[in-house]
Parts: sequence; structure tokens; C-alpha cells
Amino acid sequence: MLPEDLTGSYCRYKADTNHFTTWLVETAASCGTTLSIPVGNQLTPPHILPISQYPILAQAIAKANIPLPTSIEAAVKRAISLREQCANAFRAHSDDITSNNGHDHFIIVLKNTLEHLKPSSINTSMLQDSFRNQIYQGKPDLSVKNHKVPSMVNRFEALSVEHGDHNEQDQRENVHASIPVSQKKSHNTSTGKNPPEFSASLGEDEATEDLLQVWCLLYDLNNLRGFVKETWLGYVDGSIDAITAGVTTNAALVLGRTFMRELIAANYRCFRSWDNLSHILFTAISLYDGYDAYKPEQAGDWFNYQVLSIAERTFRHTTMLLNRCLLELDNRQDAILYDFDEARKATVATSSIEYQARSARDKWEFSWMVLFDVLQESKFGMFCDYSSGIQNKSEIELSMRDMLRTQKVSIWHAFNAQVFLDIRSTIAGCPHSPYNDLRMTVLRAKKNIGAYFKFSSVRSNPSWSKGHEDHCRAFLNSLNLYINDPIAAQWRHCDKVGPHEDFYHFKANPIDACLTMYDISLSVHRDGMAYLAGLGAVVPALYVYRLLQITPNTAQVHWPDLEEFLRLHNEDFIFIGGQPANLQECFKKLQIFHGAKASSWAKDARPGVVKRSLKQRCMMVKSSAHMALTFLKAMGTSGLAVDYSVDMIEKVFHCLRSIPNTSQDDQAEEAPSKPLRNRKQSSSENSDKYITAMELLTKMRNQMMTEEPDLIFNYYGLSLHCAAFLEELIEPGCRVVEQYTPHVSIPSSGYRPLVVLIYALAAVVESETLSQSLRMRGSLTDTEYLRRAAKIMAKHAKDNGNKACKELRAFSRKAKLGGVESSKE
Repeated sequence: MLPEDLTGSYCRYKADTNHFTTWLVETAASCGTTLSIPVGNQLTPPHILPISQYPILAQAIAKANIPLPTSIEAAVKRAISLREQCANAFRAHSDDITSNNGHDHFIIVLKNTLEHLKPSSINTSMLQDSFRNQIYQGKPDLSVKNHKVPSMVNRFEALSVEHGDHNEQDQRENVHASIPVSQKKSHNTSTGKNPPEFSASLGEDEATEDLLQVWCLLYDLNNLRGFVKETWLGYVDGSIDAITAGVTTNAALVLGRTFMRELIAANYRCFRSWDNLSHILFTAISLYDGYDAYKPEQAGDWFNYQVLSIAERTFRHTTMLLNRCLLELDNRQDAILYDFDEARKATVATSSIEYQARSARDKWEFSWMVLFDVLQESKFGMFCDYSSGIQNKSEIELSMRDMLRTQKVSIWHAFNAQVFLDIRSTIAGCPHSPYNDLRMTVLRAKKNIGAYFKFSSVRSNPSWSKGHEDHCRAFLNSLNLYINDPIAAQWRHCDKVGPHEDFYHFKANPIDACLTMYDISLSVHRDGMAYLAGLGAVVPALYVYRLLQITPNTAQVHWPDLEEFLRLHNEDFIFIGGQPANLQECFKKLQIFHGAKASSWAKDARPGVVKRSLKQRCMMVKSSAHMALTFLKAMGTSGLAVDYSVDMIEKVFHCLRSIPNTSQDDQAEEAPSKPLRNRKQSSSENSDKYITAMELLTKMRNQMMTEEPDLIFNYYGLSLHCAAFLEELIEPGCRVVEQYTPHVSIPSSGYRPLVVLIYALAAVVESETLSQSLRMRGSLTDTEYLRRAAKIMAKHAKDNGNKACKELRAFSRKAKLGGVESSKE
């Protein structure tokens, strides 16, 4: 489940007002207040507290000098803010003075109640008189008595419904809930039993409440739509990468569907026909124009002449949306696969004389038939019905397929279609596109994995099993699906697929291109990290690199790829508490990292001791990309066949709540030196913080932006280059071992470059204990060995030491990447 506070505006508004009302009633009861409240005649009463009784409860609490909890104050302020925005929207679209005054009255009461509960220099009696004069005239009486009754664990145990021999109307008027007074002065809302929750009642008609629900949903969807547009504008100017734009957009669409489901599950009457877009729009337009679509005297049979104009406007809104999708898909330079003339003719037919002569109901039914004809003729399968065996990944694709399957157009379908159009229009004319980014991602992945197979064909690695190799080969074969796809040729009625025309599905649907790109990047990142650990060449090269930097009389070496690798990962973990200060510390930490004990290198060590210790407790460099790890865990073993479902997004959102919140500007400045993913924070630090949907999506976008270098870093290439460097150290390493530790034999098993390096460093450490005359016996001293290593590393750094950084500069977003930018100089 999504975090409980991550709800739509209307559900959040109801929760805030109910929370505040429950606190008012419970706290007033602890101060000695008795209320008589109409609660309805159901078996389970809703415990409705009229808004007119708020100030008296606030007065009783204020007299008792009980402080207002911060969480309660924040909830009231959120409710006031949302209702003010809603009231302004109502006032701009409707001239219904009664409804507008009702909204204003509700806001004023909440503000005055909140002000009365907060410490103030305002005279209490004057404020009380103001409340009574403005609000309580003509309202039901509220009795406030201060008397004592025995304390109870649950102050609401005595809530009861008075039943009498009356008809239904009389029963409704005489039902009350008696709230007893407690001697206990605690204002904490937690009790031994869960007290009943109260709801605020404005006394307004259902039409106003319906419009509030519709407005809140549209408010949420517009916010999500604005977030998506802002994200893709960032992609256009190069500040946001395609993967981040696509994944966060899909998460926003999942949130939109969640907001809709909340209102549908609550069975609100205006969302009972949620799967009929025309019905929803008709209801919304009716309410905005002052009609109640549910009242027979106004709506009749839904198609009477009084609301015929509203029905026609509803149809125009619906068809306009779908026609825009139609034009987007039709406006291409390549061949048009489908004929849209019939749909256009049918749409024009709604203004014909024959159409105007029909009855209102016939007009509506004919318009709906035309709407579905437009839907069928537009063939949304052109960008979503991809039959190549790849699972549908994006929320947009899922909604479009559902629309074709159910033959209905719901508000969910319309929202996804509108976001799709927004993205297409935003990236139109952009020099870079998700389609090209995906193509380059596939080609880079094939190149890197192909380099691994070329390297493994001439060199063996005992740590890399046949299962790993089979997995990489299967993944490499799956990448060919995106390059040589016969389905694309069928779509364009051509027999041959060109080298740059094989991603037609992803040309039309940029979101699916981004999600597929993320799948590939995650797989390459996971396999690259596994290959890095299996080959075991990068960490030893890092130790030699740091050792050469602190060793005097050696050539200064700068290997940009190694520096970038350290920046992206936990350097303290790699060097076990910090960079080594000398040769002895470097050697000991390298032993510990690979699971060997210092005693294994003694002169009298038995053969095989070192070999066994190298295979035990070997530490592994782990990915620092928390979001990527969460997605990989959510995907499980499905790999590229998984879709970005609601369940997956829920897991990612739960992960995000444990990550510190940082603004995008601060994060851009701090990312080079202190990446967000490496910061430590207790799990409970943000547990009580209210996070809105927009804040969570922004956090997700910012976090993914910091992880982008991790995903596209060439772990395969760095591992191969470090392995080549270590192989050149085998010959001088064997010589120094033979010279200074002739009693130790280098085992032939295991990863030989690593074994030779560790034995060579052990020999160098051993040589420092020898006398000066013994040390000068040979020509290859400890200093000479390190000088030779420095020359070899300098050569490799010059030839291949900057390739991963060059790829980051070429494929990453245009924002500065700290160490990457410094490597340009």
C-alpha cells in the first residue's frame, strides 16, 4: 500500500477535517463539556458534528489552557488552504451565491476556531461574542455544562442512539449522541479503545459536495500534469535525463490512477460511472453551470432539452481529446497505415441536418457511437499494441490497451491520453529524443557485453561461472530484439528495416522508450557490478593506485576512471575506514578486503593457507544507487519482461520516504562531493513528516538524477582495463616474490593477477625487514617494483583511463557531474 498520507486532495481534506473535529470533541470532553449531537439513524452512526458547534468547543479548550498540537494545526491549515482554492474556482465559474457563501462561511469558521485555539492577546469574551453574533443565529442549541462524572478509559463508550416510536422523519430529528464529561484532563487522542471519528458537516447540499470532489480530483490531476510537463521541459533543456523523465512520469500517472480509485472506492455518486468519460464530463459541466445532474427536475432523463447544450459540450470535450491523439499519430512523414476518413466524416455528421432533427436521446447515443468510431479508427494500438512479445511497461500503454479492450473511455484513459499529448508536444523539435537515447543505450550495452565475451574468450576467470556467462549471452540476444524487429517493418509496409528505423514503437511512445531504457540500464548496472566483483581486478588496481600516490620517487599517475569510480561509491568501505597511509597499511587492508588474515603471510605459513583465506569472507563493492536497487528488487527475476505496475511504484515510494529530502538546487550543488545516496539518516527521522504527492515525486526525480552516473558508468570496461593492468604486473611481481620470499610459492589456481599482486606486496613488505646489504643483493628492489608499477599504470591511464568518463560526458544529462567535468581539463 502507498503511504497513508499520500492520498488525493479530497481524501486528505476529509481526513484533516475529521482529525481536527475528533480532536475538538475529545479534548473538550476532557475539559468537562457535554454535547448533544445529531448523528443520523443508521445502525452505525457517522457522528456528524455541525460546523456551527466548533467555536464553543474551541472556547472550552482555550479556557483550559490546553495547547494546540502542531499536527492538528497543520491539518487545519491544509484544509483551509484547499477549501480557499476550491472556493475561488467555484466563484470564477458559478454565480450560485448560496453555494459561494457556504464555502466562505466554512473557511471563516475554521480560521476563527484556529485563531481562538492559538495563544493570542484577543479578549476571550469579545471573541466569544463575535462568534455568537456571526455564526450561531438560528443554529441548533449547544449545551455546555461543567460537571463531573466518573473517569472512563474510553470517553466515548456512552455514545448512544435514542430510539422512539416515531416515524423516520421524527426519528432523524430526535437522534442524539451524548458525550460525557471526563475528569481526566488529558488532551491526547489515543485511548484504551479507538474512539469514534467525527465528521464536519457544513449543512450544504450534495451537489456542492459533488463539485468539491470533482474539483479536488481535477486539481490533483492538473498538478500531476504540470509536474510531468515541467519534467519534460527539463529533458528538453538537458537538465534531466530521459530515464528520470520517463520513470517519474510513469510514477505520476500511477499516482493519478490511485487518486481516482480512492474516490471510486468511496462510492461517491458522481464517480459511480467513472468508466464513462462523457458521463463524468457531463456531470462536472452541469455542476459548474449550476445544474444538478442528479435531480429529476433539472436533469430529467439525462437528455432533456434543458441540458442538451451541456451534453453537446461534453461530447466536444471528449472528441477533442481523442482527435488530438488522432492528429498526433497521423502527422508523420512515413506511410500512413490506417484510413481516418470515416472517423472524420462521422464526426462532421454531428452537425448535419439529419442529426439536428433527431431527439435528444438519439443525439446523445449517436454522438457516443461516433466517439467510439473515432477511438477505433484512430487505432491507439499504433503506439501501444506492440505484439513483439515485450510486456507493456508504461501506464499510458496499459490504459490505452484497456480502452480498446473494454470499448469504454474513462477518466483514467483520458488523463493518460492527455499526458501523452503533452509529452509529444513538449519534445517536438527537440534535437534529442528518448528514441535516440534508447538506441544509443542498446548499442552501448551490446558493445560493453561484447567486450566482455572477447576478453573471456582468451582469458579464464574462475570466479565467473558458466551460469553468469549464459545469463549475459541471453541478455545480449534479447538486445537484438530492439534492433532487428520485423514488427516495425510490418507497420510501415516495407520489406526491410533500415539501420535507424527499427524503434518505431518507441518513436511514438516516448514513455515506453524511457522505461525500456531503464530496464536495460538496470540490467547492465547489475551485471556490471557482478562482473566487477567476480573478476576482482578493480579493487586491487585502486589499492595500487592509492599506494603509488603516497609513495615517493614514483611517477605521478592520474586515472580519471578510477577517480570517478571512487566518487560514485563508498570510498571508506573500499579502503576499510579511509585511504591507506603507507605500504604496510595498504597491504593489510587489501588482505582484509579479500578475506585473508595477516598470519597467512608469515614465513612458515603452510602451503595452501593463503589460497584458502583468499576465498573466504571476500568483501564486495556494492551499488550506491538506492533507487536502482529498489527497482531491481521489485522486478525480481522478471528482468526486461516486467511492467512498471502500481505495486512496484509503491515499493519505490516506501524506499523514498527513508531518504532525506533535498531541494533540486541544493542537490545539484552537493552531488559532486556529497551524493545524496551516501548520506546517513536514522529510519525514524522522517517517519512522522507529512509528504505530499508532489514532494515525493520531486524527491524521486532528484534522487534518480543523482544516480544517473551510476547507471551508465562502464563497469565492464573499467574491469577489463584494470585486469589488463594487473596482468602486466605479473612478471615483475613474480620476480620480486622469488627474490625476497623464496620460501613462498605462488599458487597456480585462483585469479592469477590478483594472487601475484598480493604475494608481490607481501614480498615488498618482507623486504623492508631485511638488512641493507641483503636488500641491495638484487636489482629489483621494493622501490623499483613500485616504479615499474607506476610506469605501467601511467601507460594504461593514458590509453584507456578516461573512457568511462568520456561516456558519462557523452551520454549523461548536460548538468555538471563534478569529477567528470574536472577530467576535461
